Amino acid sequence: MKKRLIGFAMALCLLVGSAMSVSAQQIYGDGGSADVSISYDNQSTFTINIPESIDLSDPEGYKFTAEYMYITDSEMVCVYAPEDPIPMTNEWGASGTVKLNLNEGGRVATFYRDQTVSDTVVYGVFNGMDAGHYTGTATFTVKLMPKV
Repeated sequence: MKKRLIGFAMALCLLVGSAMSVSAQQIYGDGGSADVSISYDNQSTFTINIPESIDLSDPEGYKFTAEYMYITDSEMVCVYAPEDPIPMTNEWGASGTVKLNLNEGGRVATFYRDQTVSDTVVYGVFNGMDAGHYTGTATFTVKLMPKV
């Protein structure tokens, strides 16, 4: 008898615990209507313009731009550059390096909601002796991050 009572109590607990409450409106009759709250979370989107080349000898420097910046007020988009000097060579094979001016963590540009031009100007410090037109390759990385 005791086992049956315990079994019945457990079954009752399972039955009561599995009941779900439903929040809905009931419409009675033809032509009835109801207002329903709807929601949708639209993900942040942005487009950063990474140029094919940047002339670091320009005394004005370079500012990154964005085509659009549809992010929330609690987010920012950061553009990162290599922290190490970037190897470069000129048309005669002479080598040099350029070091980009970076903010903390290698950041060269930061964008906030609706901002399409970075506040940061990118400059480079060149280290090389021979004259000539030097070229190299830098890899930029773009990240959506929480605003700090």
